[in-house]
Amino acid sequence: MQAQNYQLAKISSNLRHLVRRDGRTQRQIAEAAGINPVYVNRWIKGQRMPSDENLQKMAEILGVIITDITEGITETREIPKDKRELEVELFEWRERALVAEAKLAHLQSACAALGQHVSALGLTVKNFSDIISE
Repeated sequence: MQAQNYQLAKISSNLRHLVRRDGRTQRQIAEAAGINPVYVNRWIKGQRMPSDENLQKMAEILGVIITDITEGITETREIPKDKRELEVELFEWRERALVAEAKLAHLQSACAALGQHVSALGLTVKNFSDIISE
């Protein structure tokens, strides 16, 4: 029983570390793996042991091998190069999204100001038209 509890605690700790390192939420990872998010939460909390099938799904989604979940990542093993490149690309896309959000906010502000100027111009034209008509 102690060995089983130790294994459960080790898997829990390793999954927690791998999920944090991945950057996605538990829910996003679970959905990507086709697993109920409640199950993933229970595994990370050490309340339940995942099946071999679910360990395989989690390993694939997290870009690791099953022993990284069951035994931990050794210090000498690196993240595959393609995973690092994806992380850099994700960071760059997040940066672009932040810039786009800022530009959108500026554009919305400019449109609101333009709307006010158009309204004022409309009033001026109407007043001028009224003066000429008299």
